[in-house]
Amino acid sequence: MTTDISTMTPIAAITDPEMVDFGEEAQRFTASFVWCKEVTGGHLAQGFVGLGVFLMELVPARIGVPTTIWVVVGREPMARSVCDSADNWRDALKHHVWQIRQWMKSKRSATPLERQPSGFDLTEDVEKQIDARLACFERILVESRLNLSKAN
Repeated sequence: MTTDISTMTPIAAITDPEMVDFGEEAQRFTASFVWCKEVTGGHLAQGFVGLGVFLMELVPARIGVPTTIWVVVGREPMARSVCDSADNWRDALKHHVWQIRQWMKSKRSATPLERQPSGFDLTEDVEKQIDARLACFERILVESRLNLSKAN
């Protein structure tokens, strides 16, 4: 995957405190995988209150692992997701929303997922808050796609 990073901010150059924290978490999260030998860099592609979408660069520890992946770091819930099939930050965020919805579904059905947010119970109130947050991200995705089509 070749992605244009000219409009992205290198993690080392981020100044917003929340995005700095999310960038550090994206680096730790990427390095936590056995298929990642080393994290060599990362860029903030898009940031929102409570969520950052990063393009991470790595040295694979296995054949077939890409050298760049998308990592989404968010709070409410504190969640991280990785996507190596996205072409852009929008697709990575769409994948993140899908993963969180799958996690919520698994919590309701007591079928645990391999990697999932932890540290709190999925009460009805929490589920409503997460649903509202995910709906907000879905609106952002729709609006960003509309803005792209107007520009072209």
